[in-house]
Amino acid sequence: NYYLRARIYDADGKRIDIYGKDEQELTAKVLSAQREIEKTKVARFNPKVEEYCEKWLEMQASSISPSTLKGYTLAVRKYIEEPLGDLYMTEVTADDLRLAMVPVSKMSVSVYNKVNMLLKSIFYSAEYSKIITDNPAKAINAKGGVPQKEKQALTDEQVSQLLETIKGLPPYVFVMIGIFAGLRREEILALRWD
Repeated sequence: NYYLRARIYDADGKRIDIYGKDEQELTAKVLSAQREIEKTKVARFNPKVEEYCEKWLEMQASSISPSTLKGYTLAVRKYIEEPLGDLYMTEVTADDLRLAMVPVSKMSVSVYNKVNMLLKSIFYSAEYSKIITDNPAKAINAKGGVPQKEKQALTDEQVSQLLETIKGLPPYVFVMIGIFAGLRREEILALRWD
């Protein structure tokens, strides 16, 4: 059998050989290989939002606690990757980000602030890494979300009723400490006995 050979360089700069039975087949194979190489080069230097977000989360793993990373991962996947994941980083516009923030603006202020911070961090990181030249995240409004209702403290009467109800039960000491020291639930639960 007689084959024709062409040599081209792949996305990593390595030389590869392509064979064909005739010039037409060889030309078709070379063109197909070149298209794949170009796709690989574009994907490497212009990742999709989903790919870059996952890479960014992986980079954060060394500097934040596992529980914080878990919260970031859930927020990134739900509020950033779902609406924007299929876009290339260079395609994302300020309008795309504003549209992605519309459903988030109907949630609590804390969720809005977290997603806002994550979007800005991801896109500033991409800008610093020279993946994008213009950062669309700087146009996102810092204020948004539904404010939480202010919680009312217990009245003296409610405190007396609570203490009377739990007298002699195991949580009595914790409730006493919380009420008289002004501690929140998380602070009470974080206490350690020496």
